Amino acid sequence: MGELFVTTFACVAVAAGARIAWTLVVDGRNFARHWDACSEIQSPISDEEFAQLCDAAVNRDVALQLRAVIYDCTGIDYDRI
Repeated sequence: MGELFVTTFACVAVAAGARIAWTLVVDGRNFARHWDACSEIQSPISDEEFAQLCDAAVNRDVALQLRAVIYDCTGIDYDRI
């Protein structure tokens, strides 16, 4: 009984993980396409401008690391994030 539970749990966990990964990839691509269509609206901004747009409680280095992660995940031009 316990072995069946572990096997079932493992299969469900793998399926859920695969679904989450697929959703992130597809949503990221859709978001990048949408952003490309709107890129004329959003002009490029510098790191300083990006940090100023963040909440005052957010550390500048953390904000720039977040910007880099968004760039890596979505493929949007770094200076348009």
